[in-house]
Amino acid sequence: METLGIVLLGLGGIGAFLCGLWLLFLQFQSSVIWGIVCVFLPLASLAWIVVYWDEGKQPFLYGVAFALLLLGGSALSGVPLRFDLPSL
Repeated sequence: METLGIVLLGLGGIGAFLCGLWLLFLQFQSSVIWGIVCVFLPLASLAWIVVYWDEGKQPFLYGVAFALLLLGGSALSGVPLRFDLPSL
């Protein structure tokens, strides 16, 4: 079960990353300004998805599906998904 979880973690991570790149490509394709803003302001990407839903629907929903795979893989493998900030 642990091996399956690690495989799902890998597939989910790679898939989510590729969907993010796909979205970024579409954002630059619609406008260079949109692309630059989406690179530097993370919430601008969500705004772009709302404004250009017809173009961004597919990579966004695939990205959500891959993120769910990532979470499922984490649950099966026992690898915690945590984002620790370094202590000062």
